[in-house]
Amino acid sequence: MTQLNTTTVDHLLLGKLMPSIKHLYIVDSSRVKNILMPANNNVERLIITNTPLTAIVFEENAALSWLTMVETELNHIPASLGRLSNLLHFKLNQSPMRHFDLDIFCNFQKLETIDLEYNRIESVISREYFHECCKSLQHINFKHNALKRIDVNMLAPYSKLQDVYFANNLIASLTGRLKHILMFSVTLNDNSLKTLDLCEWGPLSKMITFYVRRNNLIEIPKCLNQLQNLEIIVDHLLLGELTTSVTHLHIVNSSCVKNIVMPANNNVERLTITNTPLSAIEFEENAALSWLMLEEADLNHIPATLSTIFF
Repeated sequence: MTQLNTTTVDHLLLGKLMPSIKHLYIVDSSRVKNILMPANNNVERLIITNTPLTAIVFEENAALSWLTMVETELNHIPASLGRLSNLLHFKLNQSPMRHFDLDIFCNFQKLETIDLEYNRIESVISREYFHECCKSLQHINFKHNALKRIDVNMLAPYSKLQDVYFANNLIASLTGRLKHILMFSVTLNDNSLKTLDLCEWGPLSKMITFYVRRNNLIEIPKCLNQLQNLEIIVDHLLLGELTTSVTHLHIVNSSCVKNIVMPANNNVERLTITNTPLSAIEFEENAALSWLMLEEADLNHIPATLSTIFF
């Protein structure tokens, strides 16, 4: 359905849909402000795009499993969303929503994906820290919003989470405990983090990707060894993020770190590596580094690139 000439879409129109219609598109309809999705239809996928929708209401519905709303004026998650008992995928992108209540999704039994990319979300509300919710939820996407603070405890009720995306926000503070045994990916790049403490995380034995590029880090994230099976290569991707004010760098008790490449573009004067199973280290041309200490490492040779350092 395109360019609908009505402000409200409800039973009068949707009640006439043929039972064979499984996918419904409402697109480029500049007058549509309200939608009421009736129970008596077989629509499995509802996709609304480029429509100034401000309100949507759902009646009890066991058919609808895929809901996508892109480029709307919806500033909240409708309370009636809970009537979609078999919802698998929820996507709300490019809306003016500023505050997101995660608890609305707590009672869904089959929901797998929440996609909230490209909104204006400043805060995430959750009160269900200690109750298991939505046992099927695997993916949450908060990329490209306006989040400044994240308490990952809000994710605790969703025990089956596998990946979570916080990239491209304004996050300066990240707190809480992340202990999801199935978690394999966390994305935090393009934020404003100065420090990152992972000491209360994990152990996250399934984690294979962890992105923190383009932040304002002043130190290596603490307790990287909590990411048990993630082999950390400390190189330009991580050390290149250190601010120029960092002159002393300590890499300590990091059981995942096997390789280090010390890039030229930093002001680190003292580098200390302790109790870390380091097997290889390379240095680029560096006139800043004047103090190097390696203790309890697995290094069995003096790296040839040591000569590039002007002690």
